[in-house]
Amino acid sequence: MKKITVNELYVGYSSNENIRKNSSSGGVVTGVLTYMLTEKIIDGAIVSKIISKDNKVSAISELVSSTEELIEFAGSSYIDTPVLSTVKRLDAYDGKVAVVALPCQIRAIRKLLNNNKKINKKVVIIIGLFCRGNVTNRFYDDYFVKGKIDTGSISKIKIKRGYLDGKVIIKKTNENHEELSFKKMNFYRIAGIHAKTLCLWCHEHLANEADISVGDIFTPEYRKHEIKHSSIIPRSKIGVEILKSMSDKNATVIKYFGLANYIKYFRKIENFGSNLKNRYIAAKLTGLKNNRRIKQKCKSQSINVFHIISWSLFFLNYRISKTKYGRCFLYKMPSFFIKANAVFIKILSRF
Repeated sequence: MKKITVNELYVGYSSNENIRKNSSSGGVVTGVLTYMLTEKIIDGAIVSKIISKDNKVSAISELVSSTEELIEFAGSSYIDTPVLSTVKRLDAYDGKVAVVALPCQIRAIRKLLNNNKKINKKVVIIIGLFCRGNVTNRFYDDYFVKGKIDTGSISKIKIKRGYLDGKVIIKKTNENHEELSFKKMNFYRIAGIHAKTLCLWCHEHLANEADISVGDIFTPEYRKHEIKHSSIIPRSKIGVEILKSMSDKNATVIKYFGLANYIKYFRKIENFGSNLKNRYIAAKLTGLKNNRRIKQKCKSQSINVFHIISWSLFFLNYRISKTKYGRCFLYKMPSFFIKANAVFIKILSRF
């Protein structure tokens, strides 16, 4: 790649087949971390994965320092991860670090770095993941109970996603593994079941404060591509330098796509996610607690009735999943009804 520009969008994938095989998308995040570790630009990376402990599914964030560990942590989580608390522990670490985090986590990390010069000097780069909303730990526990999977026998959960489907790979303590359909599980997430409360009002999905932002790219051109690609946005000088160096040394395949082109393809999703006014009205209709700050932010935004209905359904499912009997009701319900609910929410969001 001859020229890589700040805040432009590119598509690409890791040149390392083993990294791609173990990753959720094109292996870009693991590829970048592996390259920086091999080139001794960093001494370690803070990454996350899903595990089961005491019969409960949760996520851990750890500082790892080998390429083998990076492969072990590769893949999406779709769950709340304790990245910030791990970054705070860097006070006692003597080395340079990369951090992988979600947009909301990056905002908190940036504040921490601004106030802590000691840790700030240790964080070389922050890689941000595109995010359209997260779920609580309870999500997996309840879903696995429905699927009659013993959470006590789980050692790790890895998600490999495709355009319409994907796999939830459940590794067991006895070294066996089981696979579930990501699509079927994702219907519950799309419907708002066990949504994380902070995500209800989030409207920043592309990790604007990262040094490199990475996410899926499901345009018609790339949906059926043999090698899965990722969206890549360098947002700082070091982000550009790393990607350019990797491209020059054939550590990654990267080509220009264009942020304007991306926005053109995904304008309906962005419109749905960035408009807080429709969410505010839906929250009032469903009895969800609002705040004045949100009201002030969305004063000049337009109203879309379809989006209000979509958010209302999402909020209702969220509220139901917050109670014991509500959860029992949702997970006793045939999966078809959750699927229909999620599909309806998605269709309305596209108007």
